[in-house]
Amino acid sequence: MLRVAVVGAGIAGLTCARALQQNGWDAHIYEASDGVGGRVRTDMVDGFRLDRGFQVLLQAYPSAQQELDLPALNLCGWLPGAILLNEGHQYVLADPRRLPQLALASAACPLFTMSDKVKVLQMTRRLMASEDLTIFQMPDEPMGDYLMRWGYSRSFLDNFIRPFFGGIFLETELKTSVRMFAFVWKMLAQRGTSVPALGMGAIAGQIAAQLSPGTLHLNSEISELMRNGAPARLRVNGEVVEADVVVLATPFDVTARLTEVEVPMNWRASVAVYYSLPEPLYKHRLIALFTAPGRLVNNAAMITNVAPEYAPSGRHLLCCSISGTSALDDRSLDEAVRRETAEAFGINNTEGWHMLRIYRIAHAQFEQEQGIWGQISRYANLAQGVVVAGEAAASSSIEGALASGRRAAAIVMGTAK
Repeated sequence: MLRVAVVGAGIAGLTCARALQQNGWDAHIYEASDGVGGRVRTDMVDGFRLDRGFQVLLQAYPSAQQELDLPALNLCGWLPGAILLNEGHQYVLADPRRLPQLALASAACPLFTMSDKVKVLQMTRRLMASEDLTIFQMPDEPMGDYLMRWGYSRSFLDNFIRPFFGGIFLETELKTSVRMFAFVWKMLAQRGTSVPALGMGAIAGQIAAQLSPGTLHLNSEISELMRNGAPARLRVNGEVVEADVVVLATPFDVTARLTEVEVPMNWRASVAVYYSLPEPLYKHRLIALFTAPGRLVNNAAMITNVAPEYAPSGRHLLCCSISGTSALDDRSLDEAVRRETAEAFGINNTEGWHMLRIYRIAHAQFEQEQGIWGQISRYANLAQGVVVAGEAAASSSIEGALASGRRAAAIVMGTAK
């Protein structure tokens, strides 16, 4: 049986290695860091579970349903909607199909026209009736152009679409490919979002627990990939490891360094500021969107409203997210986030808040703009003996990671369609 070396223990690498092992292949996985999950990790800080950046799992993801034991993750669901923070007011916008009890409040929201609300239902019906493959074969264009053709008002785009999808795609100019937008909209409409009770890192932990003993190698940095002979050779912590097939389940920049192949590397960044609160900032299981132009904070999420297990008894966890980077130092950023959040919610002070940690994620995801699919699809089978998984071969999402890991394993086994 051929020996396979999987580089990277993120979601894609773990999924690939597990699939190979379950089919009897000798697969070992090498991870440079001290844990699994890549960017989908959860840290314990003072009894709190802090995901590395605000993240959610879309339960309708086809690969999540195929690759994960969702009930075992003890998923805690967000409600399908949002709180809109606008000029000192709080408005609730919810999916009336699944939250009829909030339908009147949503209908009364003055930020959108009745035409906007009708178009949302029409677009949702159309996308839900579309096959996923059909969506990814749509004529590619920026999502903003697609939404403008639907005739949505500027108020709807500015007060909902930009902050909501700004938190998903980490950009508010609406440049993301309509294919990715339409797919995510469909996923949201089908089943909504959730987090595992023990943190997003539980997703990677579940897959890693199913690997064969002794095949996961942490703190194992790959400095070189040598392909001038068979088998291929990897330099791992200075030592040479031989493998018949190498799967690179690594970020774009690592894939480029190891293969010397130019790949698109336009990154989007994010910042997450976590606070311990004595009382919840708000009560709903909804994310709060900041709609003011020029805002620093994009959204705030009372995570313990959804998953109390994220905090010790008697405390509550708030995550304030920024799309992009910030030049402010940690102290100044903390002060700015507190000030902006207090003003948006109309509270007098934040003295009872304790800042737990700031995550500055320079490589949160890659730009998924018009034309990206033609650039990344050719990297799946890079060369004889080397297969690429992860975001360099799929979308920058949990769905993309799971699907690319499964496909990489199929390529290795010769069963890919």
